[in-house]
Amino acid sequence: MLKFKVKNSTHQNISIFAKYLSILGFVGSAGYFAYSMVINYQEASTILSDSVVVDAKMVLDDVSYERGSKGRSKETYHFSYYYDANGEEFNKSFTTSESNADKYINSETVQIAYARSNPSLSGKVGRLEKNSSISSLLWRGALAFFGLIFLAGVVYGLITSVIFINKDKSMNEKH
Repeated sequence: MLKFKVKNSTHQNISIFAKYLSILGFVGSAGYFAYSMVINYQEASTILSDSVVVDAKMVLDDVSYERGSKGRSKETYHFSYYYDANGEEFNKSFTTSESNADKYINSETVQIAYARSNPSLSGKVGRLEKNSSISSLLWRGALAFFGLIFLAGVVYGLITSVIFINKDKSMNEKH
């Protein structure tokens, strides 16, 4: 790993920069997560407030393989479902991991809900119920908040203690 020994004054400047960088990264990430959670909540609530639940025809579109470290591979399954609403046919796609794909591979349909007022808004019933639950939303928000705080601390620690090392401090510790 890269390690740079720097003077005390330079290390202090790097520490200040790293602190603001970590705070900015945390605020930006937290804002993004909060925005996406609110959008998902609004969409799920809109669909479920005026919903029609149907069994939609489902098709496996593709399976993508990604080679990982140590010879491991990761499979991602890409599905599409089709449903009719008010004489029009709509379709939507979703992806799932290999471990979650088993319940969809052997099935020809998936239970979805769509909004009666806007049939193009649809989603799997289980996901919509999860996204429209305030307790689930708060739980996931709290988990993301503390996870992002941890990541910001790790980034700060890596920059100030691993990548950039205070040369003056390390010399004083040896004597």
